[in-house]
Amino acid sequence: LAAVAACLGAALLLLRLQKREPHDRLERELRALLQALEQLKITTEPGDTLESLTERAARAFPALAEPLAELAALHREGVGIVKGEVTCAIGMSEPSSGSDLASVRSRGEKVDGGWRLQGRKIWTTGGHHADYMIGLFRTDPPDTSKRHAGLTQFAIDLRSQGITRKAIRNISGREDFSEITFDDVFVPDAHVLGEPGDGWRLVTGELAFERSGPERFLSVFPLLVECLAARPKSDSLAVQSEIGRSVAHLAALRRMAISIAAQLDAGKDPVTEAALMKDLGNALEREIPERLRSIELTEAGGPGAATYRAMLADTIVDATSYTLRGGTPEVLRGMIARGLGLR
Repeated sequence: LAAVAACLGAALLLLRLQKREPHDRLERELRALLQALEQLKITTEPGDTLESLTERAARAFPALAEPLAELAALHREGVGIVKGEVTCAIGMSEPSSGSDLASVRSRGEKVDGGWRLQGRKIWTTGGHHADYMIGLFRTDPPDTSKRHAGLTQFAIDLRSQGITRKAIRNISGREDFSEITFDDVFVPDAHVLGEPGDGWRLVTGELAFERSGPERFLSVFPLLVECLAARPKSDSLAVQSEIGRSVAHLAALRRMAISIAAQLDAGKDPVTEAALMKDLGNALEREIPERLRSIELTEAGGPGAATYRAMLADTIVDATSYTLRGGTPEVLRGMIARGLGLR
């Protein structure tokens, strides 16, 4: 019974995370379900699992068999996410819609019990390996006067029928990104995030997290660490200047990231601050490899020199993509200008 109750607790927590007003019909039903289960007096036995407890509860209360099965699956996936065994991707960009997400063409059509998804997502990090995707789809016809209306986000099981995944090889030879096609993919109503039509609010909140996170300026941090391990010439003013500037900028951006994280935790919507954070962070990510190229090592053939040079070469190639992910500088600076009232 404790495990089944944990299922319900997890579901209630997800509802609170997804909805602005948690005390809706579904939450009331889940709470009633929890109270009913507490009255069943189901005792645990040695070797009991979530599945066996759920099965016995369903036999004792047949009307709850279906929701119990769904909640047990939800609990398993939730535990998998916490343990790092279940992974998720975010499907935003499309072949014709990159930084301008309001122009997405992938669509969701309402059907009995759920939705049918059609379309294509591209540049999805890890999408060819992920178990689930948080995908943005247009569920109402586009309205030129309200470009951000009519968008919905879904939690999509990427193992569903009708999904085709293809890895994209980048200039470094790695396959970090993917292209995912949806051909009449069914998604149940329970997998709508928030409310239908509420996708734009959710996606802008997600982008604020993405743009302000430390990964926006720490992509090249391992390179800086390797450079120091390879023993640069510490008596060189150029070395002191370039490494000092890099460390100082990283420290300042870290403080900015913490400040924005505090705003997000307080329920605020720091869209402008997050855009500024990403623009500054990506600029620094492009600058640091160029700064380090001119640094001389104490021993060109010393310990760590080969590892550092290999990482430097790899980072220089990768750096060309840093300003693309999560919004280009042009789009970000337009958002900043608009947030400051300059346009």
